[in-house]
Amino acid sequence: KIVQMSRANAFRKRYKRSEVEYNEIQNCYVQYLVEVAEKGLENVTPARKSFLTDPMTFAHYLRKRPVLMINALWDEVIPKQTTLDLWKASGKPAITWFPGGHATIWLWYPLISRKIIRFLKSTFGL
Repeated sequence: KIVQMSRANAFRKRYKRSEVEYNEIQNCYVQYLVEVAEKGLENVTPARKSFLTDPMTFAHYLRKRPVLMINALWDEVIPKQTTLDLWKASGKPAITWFPGGHATIWLWYPLISRKIIRFLKSTFGL
């Protein structure tokens, strides 16, 4: 879904899929996620290796755990909808949007690092 919806043309060209192929993969992936939730990751064989690197595969493990999501508001590589999908699947943890793109979010590093430090201290007593 990230590739299909990405505004980064080079990214989309590298992993080009037709709409039909994309929909077939998505349907298969949804079924895989259901099986992983029911049986556990180690007990399900993915139809595609890419399923093992998709963040949504692990989202249910994040529910009721401390998570801080930091995202670029105008990310041209990771579409906002896919971030929101992961956020929902993870149990709607704390999420912060910084004005910037995929490569420019680092401009906010001083604020991001303080936010991460506060999160780690409050969550883990570090």
